[in-house]
Amino acid sequence: GWFCYLQNNGTGDITLDPNASELIDGLTSYIMYPGEVRLVQCDGVALTSIILQSFLKTYIASAAWVRPPGYQYFDALIWGGGGGGCINYGYGGGGGACTALHIPAAAAAGVCIIGAGGAQSVSGGNTVLFGYTAYGGAAGSGSVAGGGGGIYGAGSNQIGGNPYNNNPFGGGNANVDSVWGGGGGSAITTAAGGRSMWGGGGGGCYSGASAPGGISIFGGSGGSTTVPAAAPAGGGCGAAAAAGVGTAGARGEARIWGII
Repeated sequence: GWFCYLQNNGTGDITLDPNASELIDGLTSYIMYPGEVRLVQCDGVALTSIILQSFLKTYIASAAWVRPPGYQYFDALIWGGGGGGCINYGYGGGGGACTALHIPAAAAAGVCIIGAGGAQSVSGGNTVLFGYTAYGGAAGSGSVAGGGGGIYGAGSNQIGGNPYNNNPFGGGNANVDSVWGGGGGSAITTAAGGRSMWGGGGGGCYSGASAPGGISIFGGSGGSTTVPAAAPAGGGCGAAAAAGVGTAGARGEARIWGII
């Protein structure tokens, strides 16, 4: 008849590990992620729990994922890294894509890999969770702005990742907006980087004058010469060679929560 309530009201992880060989929910131990609340009960032999409130776990760096028991599904939003801007001609990098996941609990396994933001003239990395990928944006290069990442492929040169060409799930071409894909980097000093609703905004262009980065509603906005690319997934701003600097793309991210 013994019971208690456990809540993780901090930002770190709590490991439930019963005494000696005792089990909880049939396991030797497991993690309570931030925000989770459980009713823990004992019948004199076994410890069991009932989830009263789900968790929200955010990864900003690659780390192991430990699946907690009691959930039917896990939902997630994952962002690829933003592409870096080009130092030679000032073209902006593309924003990283955002991918939404709804995964049965039994299939939610594996390490969470967070895509890095691209350095100058380097494309953003891909973020991988549960075997699914959010692709990074392409870097600005010596001749073109970087395309935004898509949900089926990374940006490449000025072409957004698949499915591109005005598809809401594809990355934007140079200066082009998207919905789930990253916005395309700016190739014109009079035009901002491509915008995105869920993906990262494209980086601005600089060549004698500065264009702002593209805004994002739920991801990170692209960078300019005065504002760094925002995480997650914002594309980096380009810079003129004389300026000697370029702005890196922002890192990717993963946010996971459970469905009871």
